[in-house]
Amino acid sequence: MAKSNYQRVKEWREKPENKAKIAAQAKRWRERNPEARQAIVDRHREANLDRIRELDNANQKKRRGDPEGNRRRLLAFKARKEAERVALAGRPRPTVCELCGDEGKTVFDHCHQRGHFRGWLCDRCNRVLGSVRDDIALLSKMIAYLEQANGKTDHEAEEEDEDLDVRDPGASSLSHK
Repeated sequence: MAKSNYQRVKEWREKPENKAKIAAQAKRWRERNPEARQAIVDRHREANLDRIRELDNANQKKRRGDPEGNRRRLLAFKARKEAERVALAGRPRPTVCELCGDEGKTVFDHCHQRGHFRGWLCDRCNRVLGSVRDDIALLSKMIAYLEQANGKTDHEAEEEDEDLDVRDPGASSLSHK
């Protein structure tokens, strides 16, 4: 008795050497039919929701009971994140802040409006920029304020403090006997 086309296709699909071809064919179908694929996934999820929840709970319990596995996953996540940042930056992370020149750990600074990489900064410089919300006008005012205050000598500042009757809050009135 001759085999039907269905039987021949079924046998062809079961051969190990055809697994890669089948996977490629399935991938092409998924890419061409995203709505149909999503409908299939949604129907499966709806029909098997209890079983999916059981499996998810079992996997969560298994992960919680494996602190070494959690550590490995966390390290792998951090390595992937670092590789992404280095790829976006186009250069490796330096050990010196590109703004103030302090040595130590640097962080990835990026524009919050457009998302592009700006530089590798120390945490302090990055927080300052975040605190002023990257406002150039505010930073200019802060610079002018510091230049005005720092333009005075210590002697002038002390005389001004005496004129204003400003005392060091840390100094005790008993120590001036």
